[in-house]
Amino acid sequence: MNKSSKGFSLMELMIAVAIVGILSAIAYPSYMNYVRKSHRAEIAQLLVEAAQNMERYYSRSGGVYTAKSGVTEPNIPTGNAWYNLVLARQDQTFTITATPVNNTLMANDVCGSFIINNTGQRTNSTLPAGTTTAFCWGR
Repeated sequence: MNKSSKGFSLMELMIAVAIVGILSAIAYPSYMNYVRKSHRAEIAQLLVEAAQNMERYYSRSGGVYTAKSGVTEPNIPTGNAWYNLVLARQDQTFTITATPVNNTLMANDVCGSFIINNTGQRTNSTLPAGTTTAFCWGR
């Protein structure tokens, strides 16, 4: 009987599927960590840019962060798909907070909310044990 094969046996196919499954089980968590890290870097950049806009406004308004007649309001974005930005300001201080949007990839991120103030201080609402803000802010 001639056993010329014109394809894969079921066993060969199952082995290939098992190998692909094992590789994807290893690769997927790494990929998701990379995606989270890129979203953190994006929001950190957006917060720094918003803080710079507030500093420019402070210079143009004569030394206050609050609204002043005749001075164009600073361009502060409302956030992106993963974070909402909220600006809280008084005459001599401001704080910009980026809160993760519910039901998104970043909703349960280990860094929680990102916060920057008028002194340039960068903090997070939560930090992973044994890490500093550099882990979340990417510097």
